[in-house]
Amino acid sequence: MAAELGASPCSVELSWWEMGESAIQSQGRGETYFNPVLSAYSPLGWFFETLRGMLRVADSSRPGDDGSLMRLLFVCVGNTCRSQMAEALARNMGHEAASAGTQTLSGSAVVEHSLTVLQEMGVDIDGLFPKSVNDIDAEGWDMIISMGCGVNCPELPIAEDWGLEDPVESPIEVYRRTRDAIIENLARLSSSPTDA
Repeated sequence: MAAELGASPCSVELSWWEMGESAIQSQGRGETYFNPVLSAYSPLGWFFETLRGMLRVADSSRPGDDGSLMRLLFVCVGNTCRSQMAEALARNMGHEAASAGTQTLSGSAVVEHSLTVLQEMGVDIDGLFPKSVNDIDAEGWDMIISMGCGVNCPELPIAEDWGLEDPVESPIEVYRRTRDAIIENLARLSSSPTDA
């Protein structure tokens, strides 16, 4: 392609953030060309867009300034699967995050498959344990997000409901799909400025 445009093949530089934006830049001209292989609609494009969201860390210490660093609270019913994965993944992306459940059972633990699919990606699982919304300060969060379990908390201003199916007692592949859906949602939040 570069040779057809009169440029040396060596003058085309492909960087991972340009891949995520589906573009190849020609160094000499600053022109951008669409690349269908790296489009956000292709598996490779989706991968780079997700990676870009995961690697984005804010330069500012104020949460929500550029959509990169936010204070996120994830809420579900039991706080043993989805919201725990969301908490760990958000922290891994540089956000300040916590999770809680509306009906957390005393003595419950994070489901093993949730921990396994996080460890598969090298995500830190230290400090994950089920917590009740009654034990969490609901003030000061940029967003409070429901995992999709019909959470009804009049005292919690739910900003988004991600509508994720509860993977509890499902095969590990269902947990992987849930994890990947959470990553997609977090990448979307990281690339969108907030009003915080």
